Amino acid sequence: MNRSASANGNDRDVWRLRGDLYFRWVDGIGAAEGYWVVNDPLAGEWFYLSKIEKRLLELADGGHSIRELCQIAAATIKPLESSVDALVSFYAQARRKGMLVTVGNGGPIDRAVFDQSLGQHAAFPFSTRLSRWLGKMVAFRLPGLNPNAWFQIPKTAKRWSSSKAIWIGLIGLTVISLALLVARFDVLTGELSRAVARRDPVWFVLVLVTIAAAKSIHELAHVVACRWVGAECRELGVMLLFGAPCLYCDVSDLWRVPRRSRRVLVSAAGMMAELCLAGLATIVWAVTDASIVHDLALVVMVVCCVSTVLINGNPLLRYDGYFMLADWIGVPNLSQRANQAMRNVVRKGVWGQAADADVVPQIGRAVPTTALVFYAAASAAYRLFVVGLLTLLIYHGSVDVGLGWLGAAFAAALLGSMLLRAITSVLRSPDARPRSGQNSSGQSSAPHRRRWWNHRRPIVFVAAVVGLLWIGMVIPFSRRVVVPVLVVAAEQQELHAIESGRIVELAESGTMVESGQVLIRLRNDDLDDQLAQADAELAVATALVAAWQSRKGTPAENSAALSVALKRSEAAEKHRRLIAQRKQRLTLVARSAGRFTHSIPTPIDARDRKWRPGQWVPSGTLMGWVGHPEHRKGVALVDQSHVGLIRAGQHVRIRHASRSRGQIQGAVIQGAVTQDSMIEKTLVQDTVRHFERAAGESIPPELLVEAADSKDRLDVSQANYFVRITLDPASSPPLPLRSVALAEINVEASSLWHRLRRIAALEYRGL
Repeated sequence: MNRSASANGNDRDVWRLRGDLYFRWVDGIGAAEGYWVVNDPLAGEWFYLSKIEKRLLELADGGHSIRELCQIAAATIKPLESSVDALVSFYAQARRKGMLVTVGNGGPIDRAVFDQSLGQHAAFPFSTRLSRWLGKMVAFRLPGLNPNAWFQIPKTAKRWSSSKAIWIGLIGLTVISLALLVARFDVLTGELSRAVARRDPVWFVLVLVTIAAAKSIHELAHVVACRWVGAECRELGVMLLFGAPCLYCDVSDLWRVPRRSRRVLVSAAGMMAELCLAGLATIVWAVTDASIVHDLALVVMVVCCVSTVLINGNPLLRYDGYFMLADWIGVPNLSQRANQAMRNVVRKGVWGQAADADVVPQIGRAVPTTALVFYAAASAAYRLFVVGLLTLLIYHGSVDVGLGWLGAAFAAALLGSMLLRAITSVLRSPDARPRSGQNSSGQSSAPHRRRWWNHRRPIVFVAAVVGLLWIGMVIPFSRRVVVPVLVVAAEQQELHAIESGRIVELAESGTMVESGQVLIRLRNDDLDDQLAQADAELAVATALVAAWQSRKGTPAENSAALSVALKRSEAAEKHRRLIAQRKQRLTLVARSAGRFTHSIPTPIDARDRKWRPGQWVPSGTLMGWVGHPEHRKGVALVDQSHVGLIRAGQHVRIRHASRSRGQIQGAVIQGAVTQDSMIEKTLVQDTVRHFERAAGESIPPELLVEAADSKDRLDVSQANYFVRITLDPASSPPLPLRSVALAEINVEASSLWHRLRRIAALEYRGL
């Protein structure tokens, strides 16, 4: 067929299908949803083809030109709705991937494909090259080896693994580990917070080694499962993941396995191995005391569970969960089709009817465009979240070694490259792509490339997006600070046992008392003995003074002795007065009228949960309160990061279990500083200063429990503040005393830009 070599234009581009390619049919969900998998043994790459694409490649027999191939395809393949431009693009892409070879000297399309292959790397945008370079810094692969020669699965092992004992053991391990986690969850959270706060360099190295070992077991599980189903592992090597060495494996040969269930099993093998490892680590953590083995077992538990659920098992990232989903629904190029579908939708909004729509081959099952766009958007958002979280962890680790600026630069470069890559793909001008008529007529020169700012529609679109972002950033939005609040009586007087003693007199809880009424009377035998001894010493000193005053002798001798006796008498009287004052403190009286309420003893008496006569009370114990019988106020616990937002007079809404939401209102009390006496800046500073600072041990136990169980946990090791809140007296019946509620404080409205700056200042505080 030499006639094609002598023709003009496309007639000189004669290609034929390579004979060494390996084709395998993979069944899909339905009869019409399968696809062909093509293996290039020379390049070691895999490609996916639909039935029509496979037939188009088979037409390239080396005896027809590109124009003749297009005519034959349009006449023989039904249905075929692709245009001539699309067919030429398909054959050019197959030639670029190496599935077609040139017969003869080649024509203009072949030379264009060759030139494009040479300049393909240089043609990549800067954002793409930067993201790939940063990706190599995060995960750098060293050359590996082929383990198929020495890694074999014995038949006895296959029979042994299919036994019921193995599955019963795995189920038992799961049940035991879950029971231990539920039973000791409070201990787990406490030890985890201490482990995260650890800054020991040796501990940091041990954690990296432990994570690398866990991930290596993950990869080895993929290799074992791949060999188990009869496929080959093309490569097994070492990868530097954030500087820590771990294994990696290439199981792309898995597409030789026709059964979807086996492919899903191989993809899930790594996660199953990590979950088993987490179960064993849970048992080790539960049976060991505080030691390095105990702490590393905790690390294995968290890493194997969290990474499996959030990263490996999540189908929104291109890891095990993604390949399991793609195999299960029968769409091998799910990510490519979804990303292209969302890109086409966005470009249609930016460029209108002039937008070019890149068509991704529909391999496998048909998926609606709406579902693909939704998956692509969710995947992009989650990928941005995971990368942001990882870069934040890297930054905090770099701050600990004094290289915070380097961690911040890496985070900014990685996130910036991702955003820049997405923006440039959307703003790529449609006239930057070569027209089909150029190649078909032999014109290899592309038209002058116009940037997006040379077009009116994208300028309007970008201006609208920037304007909306600016408006969203600067417009202040209302916000609330939700903190735990302890309900106490208004005008409350707390009764503390200043001296230790035994209860001899106690007023009933809930009774109305008057000002000056005795509520609690304690008795301390040691103080009684000390007072009796002080009385005796005072009597002796007084008698000695009287004796020296009545004694006859020289004035000088009497004067010196009398002076000593008087000093002794004064010291004895002062000592006796101090002991008497301490004894008076054993009697607690009401300083104002109100309702007297008992506090709950600590430790709580399991019999009646109240104070009883004869019970010993240590010094400093809160015995009860005297306050208004109906009116209530609140004591809120606010951490240091939010106390600067609290102002006097801010509206508060109380969320209590006994009331509907919004039924109880209140306001923040400022204290001694008046609002009319100072300017706003001084008022803010004094308001914060007059809030009572709470140490960890001074926080009421009711608030401490609520702060630990709430969604926004308070760190009692940091500075916390008490904020006083007045509650609406119209609430009937009054709220129970010492009950805990949640206070929604309506703080000053702020813009999104201000909030982002605040978050950045808190998280990137090392800069």
